[in-house]
Amino acid sequence: MAGHKSGQWMSHKAAFEDITGVVLVGGKGKRMGRDKVLIPVHGKPIIEKTFRKIAPLFAETLVVGHHRPEFDELKIQSHPDIIPDCGALGGIYTGLALTQTPFIFAIASDMPFLDTDLMTSIAEVRQGADAVIPKGSRGYEPLFAIYSTSCLNQIRENLEKGSLKVLGALEGMNVLNPELPPVPEGTPDPLSNLNTPQDLSLLEK
Repeated sequence: MAGHKSGQWMSHKAAFEDITGVVLVGGKGKRMGRDKVLIPVHGKPIIEKTFRKIAPLFAETLVVGHHRPEFDELKIQSHPDIIPDCGALGGIYTGLALTQTPFIFAIASDMPFLDTDLMTSIAEVRQGADAVIPKGSRGYEPLFAIYSTSCLNQIRENLEKGSLKVLGALEGMNVLNPELPPVPEGTPDPLSNLNTPQDLSLLEK
């Protein structure tokens, strides 16, 4: 992996040497009315907090989606989607195409309360699976999930057909769906997303 320049901060001893972290920054933030990935959380852009929080877990961490000038200041390199305008599935495909590890852990970039212990518990059941997509009270969570490079060809075929649903692209594959534990009362949901201006109130709790 030495000399590979698509990720950052790889000099650490990763918790999971066979997984690449993939932070998806492709959303345009239309409902928010501003660029979600640059929203400050405790004084720092959420993309920076997310990147730094998850990087110790993985052999490498990639940011996938269109580049923002602010990323240069944050020393974050981003990678445009290989097949553009294909939503989250296009970002997952790009992460799988770029990785040098057997698995990626794909996460949305707008989760202010990410729990790395929860990420670890999901990663620990990956062996032998094509994907690990946990299920919680809101249903399946494909943007907080593990994907194997064994998914690459089938996902590409779906993209080429214009079929952009993540779960549909995995049909017939070995997909594990571990149950997410209930969120304790008074604790922020680790998978909360910032989608609308009203969601910013979550940051005040």
